Amino acid sequence: MICSAEGLFERVGSTLRAVACLICLAIPGPALANLIVVTTEFDGPVNVDGECSLREAVTNALLDSFAGSPDCVNGSGADSISFANVYFSTPRQI
Repeated sequence: MICSAEGLFERVGSTLRAVACLICLAIPGPALANLIVVTTEFDGPVNVDGECSLREAVTNALLDSFAGSPDCVNGSGADSISFANVYFSTPRQI
């Protein structure tokens, strides 16, 4: 059986394309980050009350889960924490 140079290059080229595709599929993409919105200024024990406190939001963001509270969005990757009409006050001047 006689192999032509063209046939050899076609087979090698298609093999390289297949390997390149497999490598691209094997590389994991970046984790998608979530926006966690704090909806209450009250800080207390973690509970399911429909409100997301700063403590619950930070815990969810750090652990990438609902560990802080199911009231907040779960963490995933490099999350952002935002505040929805929440005002914090302190008895001392900062």
